[in-house]
Amino acid sequence: MRVLLLCLLTPLFAQHPLELLRVVAGPAGRVVGDNFVIDSPRTTFRFPTDKEVVIYFEWKAKPGKYLLTGVWKRPDGRPSSLSDINLETPTEKLQAYWTFALNPDMDPGIWELEVRINGARTGSQLFSVEMPPKPAAPAAPPPAAEKPAAKSMDELYQLRNSLVWIRKLDDAGKTIDTATGFVIAKDRIATAFQAVDGASRFLIERGPGITTRASELAAWNRLNDWAVIIADTGDAPPLSRAPQGDFKVGERLIVFNAEQPGTRQIGGVDITGTQNAPPFGDRIHMNPPPSHDATGGPLLTMKGAVIGIIGGSLRPGLRTWRNADVPATLIFTTPLNASATPLSLLPESALSRKPVDCQTLLAQRTFTPPIQLWPGISYAGTTNALDKKSLVTPQGADVSTFRKSDPELLVYAYFKAAKKSEKVTVSAAIVDLMNTPIARAEPAKVNVRTDTLSRIAFTFSPARFTPGIYRVDVHVEDKPVWRSFITITD
Repeated sequence: MRVLLLCLLTPLFAQHPLELLRVVAGPAGRVVGDNFVIDSPRTTFRFPTDKEVVIYFEWKAKPGKYLLTGVWKRPDGRPSSLSDINLETPTEKLQAYWTFALNPDMDPGIWELEVRINGARTGSQLFSVEMPPKPAAPAAPPPAAEKPAAKSMDELYQLRNSLVWIRKLDDAGKTIDTATGFVIAKDRIATAFQAVDGASRFLIERGPGITTRASELAAWNRLNDWAVIIADTGDAPPLSRAPQGDFKVGERLIVFNAEQPGTRQIGGVDITGTQNAPPFGDRIHMNPPPSHDATGGPLLTMKGAVIGIIGGSLRPGLRTWRNADVPATLIFTTPLNASATPLSLLPESALSRKPVDCQTLLAQRTFTPPIQLWPGISYAGTTNALDKKSLVTPQGADVSTFRKSDPELLVYAYFKAAKKSEKVTVSAAIVDLMNTPIARAEPAKVNVRTDTLSRIAFTFSPARFTPGIYRVDVHVEDKPVWRSFITITD
């Protein structure tokens, strides 16, 4: 193996975010001026016809010093080799290419070149290596029936034609969230429950300019985090189901990431473990976690079959924060998609159930009401102690875990009018995982002024709650404007 770099050296230093512009792989390449050109770009290589793999990366970066680490990974995810290179570049164009020699002893399958810059993962490229069959030993017993072969990266990438974008629309028809789904049967789209929760209807995008509207679910499970949307799927082929448990911890599986809006990138994830998490059911844990817009997409085996649905949320209703109009200072941090729900939790019989429309699901409280933008709220939180004489909440005072023996559970909120003073009705509610109200504070009038902060606090007794996870909402004029989660323990 050898590593070749294209850059100009200068004594500058920088540590800035990098933007990966492109990755190209092929059997050979050449330097043309200040650029590097890959001949016959592709991601499938056949030994001994192909002697080596050349992979070119290009980033947009600020001038400065960078440490590049290239890690070649075997099909089982174990590193085969790595190298560190220190370099400096005076321009915003940072480019490098790596060359890996194929040999008759290497493992066939899906390999990966992962590139880290200054310790952070900044890009990767999967490629398929095919080896000639080895001659059978003389007098060997008849071989067992062959299992389906792993697909090449080119074949796996074609599965994107069975994926859709799910635009979650509010009652005004505005997009409040975007997630992924996949065709699981004719006119049936599987996704995560969090990808549909709180919607008034959906805009399904099968491809550029190919959209259809939908408003019904065939089936769902709030705690398992899966749902099936009824929508026209055109001629998109359904993805196949993998046999239950058709993976091992430490194995490399495939996802379609969505790091930029409206774009998909195929990539590998390592299965780091499994978990049974009552009452949510089984979860598959993976690393690195796919992006938020990849939620609801398929977790695929190397054979191209679906083993799980990306998401696996343990906080139903959390994703209803994803309204672009809500200030970031108010938003409860959304964890990354480090889990998936096994597809075995979605029974095939669910695909033919009687449809239910979104408005009914909202009215029945199956869906979580989405957060509404109200500019008068500045901050809110939960705590076990609050200085009732001071408007200042000490830093670090917020508490999300309470014991039943704690004397009180406080939900507080700060208000300040943006344009004109007004008097509003404020309340707080605590609901369980199934969106059932457990406790609601008596509504109170708050004078929200433009010249000063107003604060209100509601008191609940932790002793009245069964140990578990609960959602806390603050309402203004009976509309949710802030949301968080708490845990009650013995």
